[in-house]
Amino acid sequence: MQQSEEISALRDQLRRTEAVLQGETARHAGTAKALAEAEKSLERLAQQVADTTERLEDNEAHRASLEEKHQHARSQPDADVEEE
Repeated sequence: MQQSEEISALRDQLRRTEAVLQGETARHAGTAKALAEAEKSLERLAQQVADTTERLEDNEAHRASLEEKHQHARSQPDADVEEE
């Protein structure tokens, strides 16, 4: 009789362990999904930063070019003034 009780107790423990494992497996799947979504979001944000940085560099180069042209134009004598 004692052996039967031990077998029954072990079966109960096995069922509880399987239930806990099933719950942990489900939580792991949810965590893995959340991680994948976070990684995609991080990739999108990194691309946005790279794109914005590139646009900023392009705008800065354009601004510097305009400033250089403006400086050059100011350093040239005005042809209309010399003729008068």
